[in-house]
Amino acid sequence: MPKVAVLLSTYNGQLFLKDFLKSLCIQQFRDFDLIVRDDGSTDQTLSILDGFVKKLRIIYLKDKGNIGPAKSFIKLLIKAEYSYDIYMFADQDDWWECDKISRCVDYFCNTDIAVPTLYCTALELVDSNLQHLRYTSRPNKLSLNNALVENVATGCTIGLNSSAKKLILESIPHKYTMHDWWIYILLSSFGKVVFDKKPTIKYRQHNFNTIGGASNFFEKYKRRFVHFFKQEKRGVFLISDQAQAFLECYGHRMTDDVKEQVSLLLPSNKTLLNSLYLFLFSPFHRQKNIDSFILRVLFLLRRY
Repeated sequence: MPKVAVLLSTYNGQLFLKDFLKSLCIQQFRDFDLIVRDDGSTDQTLSILDGFVKKLRIIYLKDKGNIGPAKSFIKLLIKAEYSYDIYMFADQDDWWECDKISRCVDYFCNTDIAVPTLYCTALELVDSNLQHLRYTSRPNKLSLNNALVENVATGCTIGLNSSAKKLILESIPHKYTMHDWWIYILLSSFGKVVFDKKPTIKYRQHNFNTIGGASNFFEKYKRRFVHFFKQEKRGVFLISDQAQAFLECYGHRMTDDVKEQVSLLLPSNKTLLNSLYLFLFSPFHRQKNIDSFILRVLFLLRRY
């Protein structure tokens, strides 16, 4: 029987945390530990967690300070013992369907544990009352050329084997956009990425989301335009910063071809000539054609 660690970072989650914990209590696969790192909550989050200690195996990390979700989840991965076979990330405000853990376990039980592997799934977007909004679509092509410019592995759907954990902790950058995007890049390069088209999570959309999916087409592109005009000089999606960190941390593992691809995105290569090349002949792609076109425009404007 594989050992599973569910990694939960909490922060002022009293509004929806109880729902999430209830969904863990009805999982078909029950042999898991819930490892929690609190990021400095000032509400009833810790009291709510304490109320479930007789129903769930909860392990608290004795780690204080508000460091934000990206660093908090990486800290959880660092502190979780290597004795686990599978590591799953969890958000405090979602609802897990009863087969979420079991589907992840079933997949990893039939794979080579020596291959660093990222398992992720589609989502059901719901409102604050868990009422259905829409399902996310299955990505068309998973590749490094997609991973460098877009994340399709939503953190709360991710499962990792111990080989993937070892790869991720081999070299941690000082700065990264989000933990899930960084992990998608690494596993696209040096491991395996698998996408399960069956949604096993209700991904709650509410006013307090740190990061969330848009509920419809118009909301999605409204966010895009707002993000575009509020962008910093470093770029709208911080793609070039992330490429720089990737090269610095894992350049020793890269083939010459991969290094060449990554180098196209480096901040030092934001020249007019390189930007024109990326606009006309970009090897990078996002999942939607319109998003790929917008990306090319951002290349041309050197705002990536």
